[in-house]
Amino acid sequence: MYDPRPNVDFALAERIGTRWFWSSALHNQDIEVLVAKGRATLTGTVATWLDREQAAYDAYSVGARYVDNDLLVSTAGGR
Repeated sequence: MYDPRPNVDFALAERIGTRWFWSSALHNQDIEVLVAKGRATLTGTVATWLDREQAAYDAYSVGARYVDNDLLVSTAGGR
């Protein structure tokens, strides 16, 4: 049967991605998000520990109930 409600996990993933897109620190970082039942899992690599924490904070701020922050911090020295 057709469910007319929007896919809330997809919508949450889109909101998180949009927040990162407009972030001066995160817009060009290698971050992926997977959302299942309101839980966001973040994977990829960021330049700094601050970027790692900001990515998780942004996910919470747009509606994630839980965030599994599996982001790695680059060892290349970054910014």
